[in-house]
Amino acid sequence: MLDDQVLDARALHGNKKRWLTIVGGNVALLVVMVGIPWLRGYLRSRELWRGYAAYGACLFGGKESAEPGLGLPPSHEAYFATRAVREPGWAQKCDGKLGALALPDATFILPSVKVAEMDLRAAVKLLRKELLPLAARAPGNRLSVLPLRAFERVRAGLANHTRASGAAEVPEGAAFTMASSVPVLPTPARFPLYAGAHALLSLWGSDAELYALATDHTGVSSVHVQGGALTQNRVSRPKLLEAALPRARPESFVWAMSRARCAEREHGCADKALGIARVSLPVESIPTPRWLGAHPSGRLDRSLWRDDARVIVAAVTSQGETELREFALDREAEASAQADMPPLAASKTWPVRAPGDPLLLPRPGGPRVLMAARTDTAMTLSELTPEALTPLASLPGAGAPWVVACQDGESVQLAFGHEHALVVRQNETQFEPLSVELADVVDAQDAAYDRVRPLCGAGATLRTLVHEKNGRLTLVSCTPGQPKCSSTPVAGDVHGFAALVHNERLIVAYAGAGDASQVRVRSLALSATDAAEEQVPAVCWSDSRGLCGTPTLALVGERVLLGGREGTDLRVLESGDAGLTWIPLKGLNRKD
Repeated sequence: MLDDQVLDARALHGNKKRWLTIVGGNVALLVVMVGIPWLRGYLRSRELWRGYAAYGACLFGGKESAEPGLGLPPSHEAYFATRAVREPGWAQKCDGKLGALALPDATFILPSVKVAEMDLRAAVKLLRKELLPLAARAPGNRLSVLPLRAFERVRAGLANHTRASGAAEVPEGAAFTMASSVPVLPTPARFPLYAGAHALLSLWGSDAELYALATDHTGVSSVHVQGGALTQNRVSRPKLLEAALPRARPESFVWAMSRARCAEREHGCADKALGIARVSLPVESIPTPRWLGAHPSGRLDRSLWRDDARVIVAAVTSQGETELREFALDREAEASAQADMPPLAASKTWPVRAPGDPLLLPRPGGPRVLMAARTDTAMTLSELTPEALTPLASLPGAGAPWVVACQDGESVQLAFGHEHALVVRQNETQFEPLSVELADVVDAQDAAYDRVRPLCGAGATLRTLVHEKNGRLTLVSCTPGQPKCSSTPVAGDVHGFAALVHNERLIVAYAGAGDASQVRVRSLALSATDAAEEQVPAVCWSDSRGLCGTPTLALVGERVLLGGREGTDLRVLESGDAGLTWIPLKGLNRKD
């Protein structure tokens, strides 16, 4: 009996030992097959966090955080853009740190971690591919957003790896910080214009306020900014409303049939009328125009002059010539306009007519009228008065004639010519013709696309910007006492440009078309116009965000404003040192 009990105890002890061995073996197997792979994956994930922080700090120019997460610091896009613009090829210096994120293939890790690492290696490969073109990026090209998107894919791959490794949560803290002392490209302020991309735009104001007026195909937008408060209005564009004039600071809305429509009509638009009404800001409604018995023979801003009592129109006649018609129209008569009123008849018609394209130069008492026409062998420049048509100059050669001008007090600076040559003239001083192939007309209605622009206020030397057919923008300088003018290249591959003179500097902004639509600027000292470096004031992204397209320049008080269209809005920078440095436009919120 005792022996049986001993045998039973021994058997029980043996079974217990076997069960302990089985359990211990399974636990050991679990540790080996699951615990170690899990721990290894977790440690690899932590290693990736540190590697990501090191790479991000290198790529964006920051400093690794003590406890790195997978977040990004504010304004990381601006730091990336600054390095891409100012340090081409910088990304390749960080390639070793990027490669550290593509961990070598491992067998003793969890299958989910293994899949996550495969995805991460693919994301690293894609990022390396997208960064490579930045080393050879042309200065005027838009900056691709694909590298930033590829970087976000790497971040997503790291987050996926963290979750696959079994970590409790993805660390959200910033992986690196940016040095506040490092100068970065500013992000232009968003000016809510709410107008079409090709709207006729005016921008003006003072150091205390800012106005904008834009006319597009469907409406008229007006914006007023003062004291941190913004007022915006948009009204429907009436039929035949063409523009708000003058462009610099509009005082009148003008209605007329478009030149394209006139060209389609068998007898042109000599029998059509012109409507005019004063601009009242803010524009809450479009006033009723007073219709005048005249249709402009040239572009609206070149064919109309007005003061408080009269309107003078360079009108087209049934014979295709230009005739000056004066209309008595004071504020009271204009305010009492009704839609059913017949067109107002001219109170005076100049007896002398002339062929060609008119240019009415504003001056007190009445405009100075210039006519650019052509004969069989040359273009001619003449001055039209009520008494006579006086020839001023001629330029041999074929091509459509043109004349542009600017005024500085009593001095008038002219540039005239055809597609193959131009002449600069100031008052009675005329310089020798300069051979040049002008760019094709981009927009026959918008002065922002004029091919030749004289620049008044630039000192004794006369300066004119010329957009050539090969896309080159050239500065023509003519010095009194020297018969020949000199040419200095400013930029190439230009589609649209703007310029102004301020504080003894010439500020020129320009951009190409399509992928080359990055706005660039030169601020040229008038004493040395060939010694200014080209600068990118703010980045233009490949998805059309930022400072892109044909630029706008405006002098508002002592500030120079630089704008570019972004969708329905305007992106704006300002400069207080005549274009040497730029910051986002102030005044759009009360914190400025």
